[in-house]
Amino acid sequence: MNQELYDVFLSYRHKPLDGVITQQTFNILESFRLPKALRDQGYHGVRRVFRDTEELPVSRILTQTIDAALRTTKCLVVVCSTDTPSSEWVDREVAVFIELGKAEQIYPLLITGTPETSFPASMKLIPDIMDRVIDVRAPGNDAKAIVANIRRSMYPVIAAVSSCEEDDLRREHNLEVRRRTAMLAGGTALLFAFVAAVSAFLWNRAEQYRAKTVAGRSAALSLLSELTYALPDSLVNLPGTYDAVAGILEDNSAQIRRILEISGYAPETEMEIAANEEKLATALVTLGRYENAENHEREAISIYGSIPGGTDVGQGKAGALAGANLGRIQQASGNYTEAEQSFAAAEQALRAEDARPSDLAALLGNYGALKLMEGDLAGADETLSEAARLFRGLPDTGDTAILSAGAACLYHLGLVKQASGAYAEAEEKYREGAAIYQRLNQDPETLVFRIPAIRLQGALANCLAEQGKYKEASDMYLALMNAAKAIADDEDNAEAQNLLGELTNNYGLCLNAQGNYSRAASVYAGLAALEEERYQKERTPLSQASYARALYNVAENAFKAGKYSEMRENFAKCISLYGDVADSLGSYHRSEYLARLAYFDIIVKRDYAAAEKAAREAFDEQPESLFVCYNLGYALLMNKSYEDCDKVFEALAATGAAAAENVRLDFEAMKKAGISDPHMDEVLALMTR
Repeated sequence: MNQELYDVFLSYRHKPLDGVITQQTFNILESFRLPKALRDQGYHGVRRVFRDTEELPVSRILTQTIDAALRTTKCLVVVCSTDTPSSEWVDREVAVFIELGKAEQIYPLLITGTPETSFPASMKLIPDIMDRVIDVRAPGNDAKAIVANIRRSMYPVIAAVSSCEEDDLRREHNLEVRRRTAMLAGGTALLFAFVAAVSAFLWNRAEQYRAKTVAGRSAALSLLSELTYALPDSLVNLPGTYDAVAGILEDNSAQIRRILEISGYAPETEMEIAANEEKLATALVTLGRYENAENHEREAISIYGSIPGGTDVGQGKAGALAGANLGRIQQASGNYTEAEQSFAAAEQALRAEDARPSDLAALLGNYGALKLMEGDLAGADETLSEAARLFRGLPDTGDTAILSAGAACLYHLGLVKQASGAYAEAEEKYREGAAIYQRLNQDPETLVFRIPAIRLQGALANCLAEQGKYKEASDMYLALMNAAKAIADDEDNAEAQNLLGELTNNYGLCLNAQGNYSRAASVYAGLAALEEERYQKERTPLSQASYARALYNVAENAFKAGKYSEMRENFAKCISLYGDVADSLGSYHRSEYLARLAYFDIIVKRDYAAAEKAAREAFDEQPESLFVCYNLGYALLMNKSYEDCDKVFEALAATGAAAAENVRLDFEAMKKAGISDPHMDEVLALMTR
C-alpha cells in the first residue's frame, strides 16, 4: 500500500503560543500558491502539511501515524520556543528525521528565546543547522507580529519542497503579487497611477512654487484627498489589493501632510494635518489595518492636544471626537479594555466641551455597544437609552450618517432588552430601527445599509422565536435568507455570506424547536456543505470553527430524529475540528467548544463527570450564553447535582416561554436514546410554573 506523502511536517510543543503559531504556519504553507512561471517549468508548491493535533503520550515511542508522516515527508519545520526543549516528543521527532538521513531538510522556526534556549537537544547536534534558522521573533512575543514575519520568511521551506531556487521563488512570487494586485484592481490600477502622478505633481509644484502652491492648495488637496480616501471603499471586495492600497494611502497621506506643512505653523493648518491623520485612520480601518489606524488616530489626538488653548478653531472638541474614533478603532480590533478607557475619556471631554447632541449620541451608541459585548447589560441599557433619546431629539435633516447611527443604536438596545427578557421592548426597538433602515434602503442601487438592516430583522426574528412565535419567525427567516443570498451571490460579499450562515442556522433552530426535524435536517445539511466549501477554500481557524459548528447542528438534529449513526459521525468531526482551533480563537470560541464537548460527553460518550467539567469551564468563560447554560444544566442534571441544576433551569425559564419547550424536546430525545433521570419531570414542572 502506498503511503501518503507530506511536503512539510510541523513539529511543535503543545503550548498556547506555539499552538497558535503552528496553526497559522499550517495555513500559510497550505495556502501558498506557487508562481505560474515556476509551475509552467514543472515545479509544484506545498500540497500537504502534517501537524499532530493531540499531545503525545509520555513515552518516547511515536505513534504509527506520526512515524509514517515523518518517513514520508520532505521537510521538517520545528517551531522553537523556550518551551520546546522540555518536549521529549519534539526532540524524538527531530532525532527520527536525522536517523532517516534528512537532517539537511530540518528548518528551525525560532519564535521566542534563542537557539541555545529554544532548540531541542537533537537539533543542536546538526552541524549546519544555524544556516537554516528562520528567525521570526517579535518584541513582546506578539503573536500577530510573529505571524506577519512568518508570511515573509517561509521561502526557504517552500523552495526546498518545490526543488526550485529560493531567489527564483522570491522574484517570481513578488512579480506575481504585483500582477495579481493589478488584475484584481482592474480599472483602479489606472487610478493608482493617477493618484501617484497627482501626488508627485503637487509635491514638485510645492517645492518650486511654494507661495503659489500655498495659495491654491485647498483645491489641489481636496482632489488628492478625495482620490486617496475613496480607494478603500472602492476595493473592500478585493482583499488581494489591501497591502498595496494601504501602502498608497500611507504614502499619499504623507504627501498631503508635507504640502500642509509648507505654509508653516498655524492653528488652522495643524487642525488640517490632524484631520488628515484621522481620514487615514478611518481608511485603514476599512482595510482591517487596525494597528496602523490606531497609530494615526493617536497622532491626530497628539496634534489636537498641542494646539494652544484659547484659539478659535475647536481643537478641544476635535480632540474629544478623535478620542471617540480611537475607541471605535480599538473596539473593531477587539481591544475592549482600551476601547472602554478611550470611550470613557471621550465622553467626559465631549460633555465638558458642550458637544453637539449628534456627536454625543454617536459616541454613546458605540460605547453602549461595547458594554453589551462585554456583558454589562445594565451599563449598556443606560448608555444606549440615552443615545436613543438624543438621536430621537435631533432635527430630521435626512443625514444618512445620523440615521444609520440611530438605527444601529436601536439594534443594540433591542439586543439588551432581549437578553434581559423584556421581549416587548426589544420588539419595539427592532421595529423602530427597521423603519429607519427601510428609509435608508429606498435607493435600489445602494448596498451599504442592506446588510445591517437584514441583521437587525434577523434579531427580531430570533426575538419572536424565543417567545414561541415560530410561524412569524420562520416566515421572516426565509425572507431574510433570500435577501442575504441575493447580496452574497451578486457581490460575492463575505459579510453577506456570514450573515446568510447565521440566518440559516437560526432558521434551523426555529424548525427544531417546532419538532420539524426533517426540514431542519435539510437546512443544516445545506449550511454544512457551504461551510465546508468555505473551509476547504480558506483553511483559516475561523472557517474551521464555522464548519465545526455547522456539523454540530447536523449532529444534534440527527440525535433528535433518532439517526444515531449519523449523529455520532458528525459529533466526532465537530469536536475534532473545533477543538483544534478553539484556544487560538479566544474566550468566546473556547467556551462554545467546551459547551459542545459537554453535550458530546452526555449524548455520545455518556461520561457525565467529564461533561460537567467541560460545561463548568464553558460557563466560567461565558456565563451569559444561553447555549452554555442549557448544556451546563443538562450536565448537572445527569450528575444529580439537582440544587445547582434547578438554579440554571430557573434562570433559563426567565428568558421566555421557548426555553421550556426547548428543554422538553431535548429531554424527549434523551429518553428515546436511553438517557434519563427521574428529576427531568421536576425540571419541566419548574420551568412551566
